[in-house]
Amino acid sequence: PKKGTIKENLKEFVKSYKRNNQKIIAFRLKKEFQNCIPEAIEKANQFLGTPYNDLYILSENQLYCSDFIEKVYRNCSIFEKKMNIGFNFMNLKIQKYHKEI
Repeated sequence: PKKGTIKENLKEFVKSYKRNNQKIIAFRLKKEFQNCIPEAIEKANQFLGTPYNDLYILSENQLYCSDFIEKVYRNCSIFEKKMNIGFNFMNLKIQKYHKEI
């Protein structure tokens, strides 16, 4: 997050998570959506260098992880509706963080 949106070697990414005892959850697109991958990669490359959104408030100038995924696949219509952290992703830890700010 400190570096913002970066392209990172998968082995280094996994190693950093193991080192910090964090879990990685991976998903695969259903076969009918896999043709969207090249466009999503192109879009993802356009976001390189975008700052990480550590406040978890929707922003066009910063990204948090799920927001990044929604934006790179937006044209593919794989989500039923636009992600909204206030509705879908707000958990107690984030709520507590917002209260402390």
